[in-house]
Amino acid sequence: MADPVPFELAAVAVMAAVLIATMIRRRGFIFFSSLGMFAITGLGAVPGVLPPRTCWFPDLAWHYEFLFQPLQWYRLITHIFVHDECGAAHVVGNVFTLVLLGWPLEEKIGWKRTAAIFFLTGIVGAVLSSGFVYAIQATEWLTVPAFGASGSVFGVIAYFAVRYPREQVYAPIFVIFMRVPVPVAAVAALAVQALILLSINQPSIGTQPFFGTLQWPSVLAHVMSFGVGMLATRIPTLRSSDDPHERAYHLDLEPLRQLVVKPADQMVVEDIIKEDIPEVAQAKLEALVARARCPKCQGALKLKGRKLTSDCGWAVQFEKRPTPEKTR
Repeated sequence: MADPVPFELAAVAVMAAVLIATMIRRRGFIFFSSLGMFAITGLGAVPGVLPPRTCWFPDLAWHYEFLFQPLQWYRLITHIFVHDECGAAHVVGNVFTLVLLGWPLEEKIGWKRTAAIFFLTGIVGAVLSSGFVYAIQATEWLTVPAFGASGSVFGVIAYFAVRYPREQVYAPIFVIFMRVPVPVAAVAALAVQALILLSINQPSIGTQPFFGTLQWPSVLAHVMSFGVGMLATRIPTLRSSDDPHERAYHLDLEPLRQLVVKPADQMVVEDIIKEDIPEVAQAKLEALVARARCPKCQGALKLKGRKLTSDCGWAVQFEKRPTPEKTR
């Protein structure tokens, strides 16, 4: 068997690379995190790296007994990126959900707040569930490993649902993939966790055919992370000043035509104006602003709410689009 330590150090390097790449690009935290999780899972899949009958990196996973061992607290971060190495379902499921719901959220609040919510909810959820295990003296669970980004994913979903309740995303609702309001996707995720909890009649779910062997402390961590994500919307530094009703879909974007300097730009601008999916319209607008230049000084542009500005003083104000009257 190979020594797992060099591979664990490589996994930590991947985690650091995720943050460095995001800071350099100033966006893409969800994208780079997803790549990082796949890369770390790939490291653990190398034959002979992990100890026998072990499906995780032993020095990176969280254990509930580490709650009062400060030297082990680094695992509160590393365990989020570690997934079950004995099968692809764990990492694929988490990354799939994170991309579907985390990516549009990052487009709205930026990578810094998204990363803060991701780590805050995952870490606090693990701490709270560990505290609960200690509180009820469930000693049989103290040495059981916990790992995966599920808690963070639930936290991101909760924040998104509370902060932008009218936004719609594509999400798997049980076995049907459809476009639904974010709160519907959040309720569906919680419903699955509730079904798991209701099915538990012993310390482990055991041989449940649908839910597998998911441990109840892990389910508890998911639910607690969800609660932390909801509360995070009340933290001023994590609450984006972005008004959901001052985004591209709700604005009259006719002034964007001032940025047209070539035929290709005309096509892009018209595409944004006609886009009827709110998050797609906003993403296209932000992408245009990032590469467009001020028609007066050729400097960079900044988009703040309904105002597009440049350092030279050039600015345009987007008016709110009239709300169509409901047909009787």
